[in-house]
Amino acid sequence: MQLLRDKRGQGVFEFVIILPMFLFIIVLCLTFGKLVYAKMTTEIAAREAARTYAVLSNQEYGENEVSLRAKAAATS
Repeated sequence: MQLLRDKRGQGVFEFVIILPMFLFIIVLCLTFGKLVYAKMTTEIAAREAARTYAVLSNQEYGENEVSLRAKAAATS
């Protein structure tokens, strides 16, 4: 009966068991957020480059202007 009632350290043990899983879930969420952000930024830059090329392709602006606008869209 003594062993069943002795609960010293149970809270610390549960905390030590749960903490790594909790931290893993937090890091996983942050990594997923960064991945989604990078994907969206890449799509926006590609869309801006395609739009710029479509609008300015007949003018004397070349690939340099398209690259500059895509970089500006990616960094904003």
